[in-house]
Formats: sequence, C-alpha cells, structure tokens
Amino acid sequence: MKTTSAENTIDYGWFRTHLLDDILPRWLSSSVTDNGLFIPHLGRRWNRLEKEYGTTVSQTRLLYNFSKGYELTGDEAYLKAVELGAGFLLERFWDAENGGWFHACNTDGEVLDPNKFSYGHTFVLFGFCHAFRVSGNRAFKNAALDT
Repeated sequence: MKTTSAENTIDYGWFRTHLLDDILPRWLSSSVTDNGLFIPHLGRRWNRLEKEYGTTVSQTRLLYNFSKGYELTGDEAYLKAVELGAGFLLERFWDAENGGWFHACNTDGEVLDPNKFSYGHTFVLFGFCHAFRVSGNRAFKNAALDT
C-alpha cells in the first residue's frame, strides 16, 4: 500500500513560484533571439554556449513553456516570444518543397540538418497547438493540421 510522506510529496506552491519567478524568466531572457529562434544550449549560469542552433524539438518545447508562461502570468513578453518563435518555425523549419519539418536550423534560418524525424514532428504538433491556444493565430493551427 502506498503511503504519503513529506519525502514523496510535491510542494506545488514552491514549484509554481520557482517556475514563474526563476525558470521561465531565465529561459525567456536567455534563449529568445531577435528573429525567433530559441537557443536551448545554455550554461549553468544561463549564458549561451557556442551552439547557435535549435531543433524542432528544442524550438517547440520552448513554445510550450512560453505558452504556459503566458497562460499563468498574462505577461505579454511570453506571448511575444510564442508568436516570434512559432513564426520562425513556420518560416525556417518547414520544407516548402517536400513538406515536413527540418530537424535543425541556425540563427540565420539556414537549415543545418535537413533530416525529418517523427519524434520532432510530434513536438511540432504539440508546440503549434499551444501557440494557437494562447495567440489565436490560425496560421499556427493550420501548421499543426498540415503536419
């Protein structure tokens, strides 16, 4: 029989505070580029490492995080990041010739890895659904439906 003890319970108040006051603001200030690529490669002090690229998975995980940040706080900076990041995903990761989502792009939008993975496509669906939910931008909904 499972028992509940102080060692195996989650302090949701602490978690929410840590998420909203520490984790999400740091991701927002450290990963978002001017053109909308989210740089996921950060050091222990939230400094960018010398890896100026992102993948479908990293881009869309942060789309989800920033969507949740907006939902929980109403802070327009999160919504702006969602719109910018989803726009970059649409413009740079999409293979307009053959369909599907390239695996990796750099900050200039150059495709670094043209391979396509179902795992990444699953995250694209997830990210665009959350981006549409908070922004109402039908292009994000359509991108999810076209995936």
